[in-house]
Amino acid sequence: MESSVFAQGMPPGDSFDLWQKLEKLAKQKQIELAVVALWKGKIKIGFTAKEREEFLASKSEKVSLQNFGWVLFNKRCGATTVATTSLIAYYVGLPIIATGGIGGVLLDTDWDISADLYAVANFKTLVISSGVKAFMDVEKTLQFLETYGVPVVGFRTSKFPLFYCGATDYTLPFTLNEPEEVAKFFKFIQSLPLHQGVLLVTNPPETIEFSKFSLAYQKAKAKASSSGISGKEITPFLLNEISKLTDRYTLEINKKLLLQNFLLASDIATQFLS
Repeated sequence: MESSVFAQGMPPGDSFDLWQKLEKLAKQKQIELAVVALWKGKIKIGFTAKEREEFLASKSEKVSLQNFGWVLFNKRCGATTVATTSLIAYYVGLPIIATGGIGGVLLDTDWDISADLYAVANFKTLVISSGVKAFMDVEKTLQFLETYGVPVVGFRTSKFPLFYCGATDYTLPFTLNEPEEVAKFFKFIQSLPLHQGVLLVTNPPETIEFSKFSLAYQKAKAKASSSGISGKEITPFLLNEISKLTDRYTLEINKKLLLQNFLLASDIATQFLS
């Protein structure tokens, strides 16, 4: 799993509780929770309880592909996004990644494009998410993925999900219904002379009404603009502000869908390795 979701995606107390719940689920599944981060000048995959506490207290910086080498070179503590997690996972042979929602093309822009999209288009990994974060432009994001040849597969859904808002009106070209089917498809993709990964999307277990989300998003966006927040800082800021404006409801959904997507990833990984 990426570590930015813990370091920048939610308040520290929630991050700690969620990480512990994921560790407990992993133990029940008899697998290891492999959280990826940059730690003291090295790539870190998997944490002990003591290391987890130290990492969450370290105020690590968000690491995407642009500053990946810089953070490593300067031996800083970095929390990996989906993009950098995909890079690391691909090269160490752990190609199945679970997250909440990936980045995409930001709403009301043409060129604010998340490196997550570049990564899934260039590293042969299976990224499991509940679509893109809710303040992304779904149409432009799907167009980008189509242009770069990334299969977008629905897991038990024929509609592309928009994070904690649930299903959109955008129909998916491919659908699979069982973890075993996903594992077989991804194995086949790996055998082809292509470099693209696969984006597997699944609906969240709970949703917020889009009208309520939209109202909160517009207020959060206005605050971000007036505060001069942009670039890699915009997503954590919007997630935090929208959570405040919805009395933590979106945060609670985010935690639930992360748990759900981790369980799905673990089932697929078990089939993939069998």
